Amino acid sequence: VVDKSGRLKGIFTDGDLRRHLEDNQPYEIEYRLRARDGSVRWTRARGQAVRDPSGRATRFSGANSDITAEREASERIGALVGELGREKDLLRRSEERYRAFIAQSQEAIWRFEYTEPVPTHLPVDEQIERILDTARLAECNLAHARIYGFASEHEALGMPIESFGGREAKRALIGAFVRGGYRIASMEWSEMLHGEERWFLGSVVGVIENGCLVRAWGTQSEVTAHKRAEQALRESDARFSSIVDSAMDAIVCCDDGYRIVVFNHAAERIFGIPA
Repeated sequence: VVDKSGRLKGIFTDGDLRRHLEDNQPYEIEYRLRARDGSVRWTRARGQAVRDPSGRATRFSGANSDITAEREASERIGALVGELGREKDLLRRSEERYRAFIAQSQEAIWRFEYTEPVPTHLPVDEQIERILDTARLAECNLAHARIYGFASEHEALGMPIESFGGREAKRALIGAFVRGGYRIASMEWSEMLHGEERWFLGSVVGVIENGCLVRAWGTQSEVTAHKRAEQALRESDARFSSIVDSAMDAIVCCDDGYRIVVFNHAAERIFGIPA
C-alpha cells in the first residue's frame, strides 16, 4: 500500500525502509493481511530497491508469497514445543521427587535388569537359573548398598545378583518369585552376610514385556533383631515350661480374669485334676 507521499504503509516501517536503502540488501518481511472474506492471511515479501544510474532508489521490485499455512504450522509447532517443555519440566520435578524418595527411604529399594530377557514359558527351574545368570543391579539406594557391604549405591551398580547374599541364598527367593506369578508380597527370608544369619521382610514385582521377564523391582527391610527377639522368647518359654513341668511343687498361675493359664504336673497330682 502506497500513501500520498509515496511511502509503503502497512508493510514497512520507516526504520525498515531506512535500513534497506542504506544497506542496499534484499529485503524480506512477513506481515498479515485481512482478506475480503474477513480472514487473516500471512504474506512474505521479498524484493530489492531498483536504483537509477545515480544510485537513487526509484522503485521496488519483488514478489509476495502466501505463507499462512506455514505460519499456522509454525505456531502449532511452537505451542507443541511449549507444551513439551512444560511436560519435561513436570517430568524433571517428578524425577527429582522420585530420586529424593529413593535416597531418603530407610527401606532398601532396588531394581535388577536382565542382560537377556527371560522367557516366561520356560520351565520354572530354567527360569530361575537364567535369572541367576543374567540379573544385574541397575538401581538401588544407599540403604540397600550398605546391607551388602558396599560403600555407596554407585559402587553396587552393575553387580550380579550373587553379589547380594550369594547365589544359593537367592535361589529360594527367586523360586518363590517365579512361582508366585513374578510377584512377592511381604515375604521373610534369611541370608548369610558377613558371617551371620540376617533376616529380611520384603516385596518384589516383576515387569513382563512381550512374554519375557525384563526387570524386577523390590524393597526389603531388615528384621534380624525382631527374629532374634522371637527366638529368645521361644527359648525362654521353653525353659520356663521345662522348669514348671519338672517342679515337685504345684504351680498354678491365673490371668487378670482368674483363668488358669499354668497348671503343672505336680498340681495335677496334688489336686487330682488334669490340666
